[in-house]
Amino acid sequence: MVDSADRLRLPWARQELHKLLDKDPDLPVVVVANKQDLSEAMSMVELQQELGLHVVDSQREVFLLGASIAPAGPGFEDPGTVHIWRLLLELLS
Repeated sequence: MVDSADRLRLPWARQELHKLLDKDPDLPVVVVANKQDLSEAMSMVELQQELGLHVVDSQREVFLLGASIAPAGPGFEDPGTVHIWRLLLELLS
């Protein structure tokens, strides 16, 4: 998970992400871009570039999902990130 509004820590996030990518080249990766609802948040395209996802091997599955700190929509009480984690767990089980 990365904070879409925290530009200062993004280079560190990129470094850590690529360390993980190098450890297991077959592992699919899901990156959740949190705080997409904030005005200072980077766009998904900016995040893809800043995290270096465009240089990841084309054979690897990499998913970049946007999430908000506000509830995911009408009928949802939890933040968007909680909703995404529940969906991922449901898909994986």
